[in-house]
Amino acid sequence: MTTVRNRQPVELHRHLPLDAMEGKTLMKNNRRASGIWVLVACVGLVPALGVSADQPQWEIPLTVSNGISAPFVLSFGILPDAHSCIDEADCINGHCEYIAWILPGPPCCPDWRFVNPRSGQSPCFEDGSIFDYRPFVRSSQRDTFRIQLTPWDTDSSVISWPANLGRYFAVLTLRYLNGSSSVEVDMLTETRAVVPVPGFTATVAVYSAGPRAGGSSATVPVGINAGWNLISNPVSGALPDDSVSHLFPLIMGSAFRYDEGYVACDTMETGRGYWARFPSAVTNAVSGDVLAMDSVKAVAGWNLVGSLSNAVDTGAIISVPPDLRGSNWYGWSAEGYSVADRIVPGRGFWVKANGAGTFVLVGSAVRGMTKRPGGDVPGVLNTLTITDNSGGAQTLCFGPAGGIRIPEWEYDMPPLPPAGAFDARFVTAAGGSMLQVDDSNGSFQRRVEIQSDAYPLTVTWRVRWGTYVMTHPGRSVALSGEGLIRVTDSGVKQLILKSVGGADVPREFALAQNYPNPFNPATTIRYDLPVETRVTLRVFNILGQELATLVDGVKQPGSYTVRWDAGGQASGVYFYRFEAGSYACVKTMLLLK
Repeated sequence: MTTVRNRQPVELHRHLPLDAMEGKTLMKNNRRASGIWVLVACVGLVPALGVSADQPQWEIPLTVSNGISAPFVLSFGILPDAHSCIDEADCINGHCEYIAWILPGPPCCPDWRFVNPRSGQSPCFEDGSIFDYRPFVRSSQRDTFRIQLTPWDTDSSVISWPANLGRYFAVLTLRYLNGSSSVEVDMLTETRAVVPVPGFTATVAVYSAGPRAGGSSATVPVGINAGWNLISNPVSGALPDDSVSHLFPLIMGSAFRYDEGYVACDTMETGRGYWARFPSAVTNAVSGDVLAMDSVKAVAGWNLVGSLSNAVDTGAIISVPPDLRGSNWYGWSAEGYSVADRIVPGRGFWVKANGAGTFVLVGSAVRGMTKRPGGDVPGVLNTLTITDNSGGAQTLCFGPAGGIRIPEWEYDMPPLPPAGAFDARFVTAAGGSMLQVDDSNGSFQRRVEIQSDAYPLTVTWRVRWGTYVMTHPGRSVALSGEGLIRVTDSGVKQLILKSVGGADVPREFALAQNYPNPFNPATTIRYDLPVETRVTLRVFNILGQELATLVDGVKQPGSYTVRWDAGGQASGVYFYRFEAGSYACVKTMLLLK
């Protein structure tokens, strides 16, 4: 038994709204009367969660909600090599109790935590933790888990837990004291309890006497697209095993995990996401034990994360420490990367972490659709959508933000998918982005990189703010309003997008009527260029014979004038033809002598 003392705790007020913390001092001795819950675990020979009976282990997440605040999620259980108090820094299977310590509860708001489990003895949990894991000692052991609750100013709280626990426990009872009456809820047949607050005390007792045959089984359907997919193993104890060929029989070759680069592998761990390629669209069924909760280790940078047997709202994922995330969560389909609101069973998802830590996924922690960081901010920007011939598509946002602060780092894109999978992105120092703000006052220039094997490409745009030009080898296109072009050359893998600054830059191609008209003997012709392009301006007589070439060369964006002296020509009607890129125009002029 190890007691960890004098370690600097990490602040983890994951459940305290920021506006509730403003102006508040967290005082240990100034909190409202709180209830104490006690979880008493009697572990028999229970092969819990698919682990052998000679070394049983189990975890149970408890989700507490009042219907107003975000749910609280705690986890307790038996794990190999755990301790009866806070575990050391080497963590137990990724469950780091020491980094889940929390400061004294605030007097203003609800609070929910594991506290000192050893009644009448010296404390070993400091101010509390969101995790409490114990070692397996013997089949008849009895463990006590104490949870302290500072209640809400509401009539009741709802405590919920995963279904099908009867597969793992002979007896599992939630017990609390309501006034002078003891209330018991059978956690094997129920999945939730409504507990009156405030002013209650409670005891949750967990008894398990004897093993249960079998496990809580699940068959999870996973929709697969033809070509590349991001997939994961959504079950524990997969049947017959966790090899790639058994989980996804139609896979072409190996699956690829991400460890600062793609690594081929033949088995699929839970908690990880994988790239895999399939010959056709199919619904793949994955069978095994229910995976209701998982703690996924994260490294600084991009992490390819797996799923559970049930959907998880990305807004309900717990980060330990709480500021671990550094980006949106991203999913991938044949249409490219997109921001994900939910972790879907059987799929893989990307997230960027700003340091090492743990992501805690709980299958019951779904609280509706979430609003991605930045909300609808990209709606104020211009858009460029690139679509290949197989249906892959990616929309990129750019332009002036109009005074709205847009955190561009939230739209960093995950690493490139494997070769052959569609991708399009702005090239950045961080590896790529789907959004770039133009605050350059006319010097904005970005490179768009495209990965596709299916040409032609269709490039569409919607430009409401600013003046821009898009170029690729052999072509330059002004982006104004809405429009599209097709790129048939499969060698085109990059587009250059740049702003055309200054109020004097035209927004479109134009050829003006000559002035004066009629004229004798000279006249002036004006033309406008919104982008850099090759220009020709020629004069013809009524028979179609070319009389003069006034312009022939590449010109920068702007407005130009050119003079034609017709002193050697007879009176009559003449034509001048203007060509700039794909734009062409012909006008007439009259010479009177």
